[in-house]
Amino acid sequence: MTRARPARMCKHLFVMALGGAEDLGLNTADPKTLVVDLNCAFASIEQQHEPALRSRPLAVAAYATGAATIVSASREARDLGIKTGMRVFEAMAIYPGIEVREPNPPRYRAVSDQLIEIMRRHSPDVLRMSIDEASMNLAGTPDLVRLGPEGVARAIKAGLRKEVGECITSSVGISTSIWMAKQASNLDKRDGLERIDHTNLVSVFARLRLTDLSGIAEASARRLLRAGIHTPLEFLHASVEQLRLAGMLAPVAEGWLRRLRGFEGGAFEGPARKSY
Repeated sequence: MTRARPARMCKHLFVMALGGAEDLGLNTADPKTLVVDLNCAFASIEQQHEPALRSRPLAVAAYATGAATIVSASREARDLGIKTGMRVFEAMAIYPGIEVREPNPPRYRAVSDQLIEIMRRHSPDVLRMSIDEASMNLAGTPDLVRLGPEGVARAIKAGLRKEVGECITSSVGISTSIWMAKQASNLDKRDGLERIDHTNLVSVFARLRLTDLSGIAEASARRLLRAGIHTPLEFLHASVEQLRLAGMLAPVAEGWLRRLRGFEGGAFEGPARKSY
């Protein structure tokens, strides 16, 4: 006997079948915004600096003590289940031989500066979002025509490998806004290159959880759940009034509804803001 689909799933299938870009109010412009996120940044930089650490599980922790918090884990460590935010003693319980290094901020700032310099070869409009992440706008640049967004992304990746080192990889997202490009960069954290635009936004959102959205932490997701919003697709279809039930002020709600459609969300929320 065929089991009935949950009501939310039926709604999502209906939306995906009938909801075109115009119906949803999505931004249909050609993507010109890139976000570049260095993978496992601090750990990868340490592996580049110290060749003996390459291909080995490595954690960069606030201090070289068992109680210290891990601020970056190498790909090899992550593959073992060791994550940022763990304590060193927890990582050692998973893999006793893990290498631990204390942070070297000047070294990381130098690589961050190199990333910005490489990106500025393609556009003057570059924003440093954090020490390991930056965005750029290609609108009006010769490289937008000559290379296209994907070509620029590949050139940045090649520049990082050649000028910073083979251990330094990045995930690049392409879209019509900084926030949506960041979502695209999060889709593949292993040297990825992903694009979100009006042709695939709904299908991308359909496979994400609320907490996969940048700016939606667990507490924010719980407030959205209380307002009847369980998924990114339901978030996309919510009204300002429904988002007010989740505790958002009207300008914040309006900003989110723009952001979810591929438009810049407004000045009230900068790149560093983690939650509403």
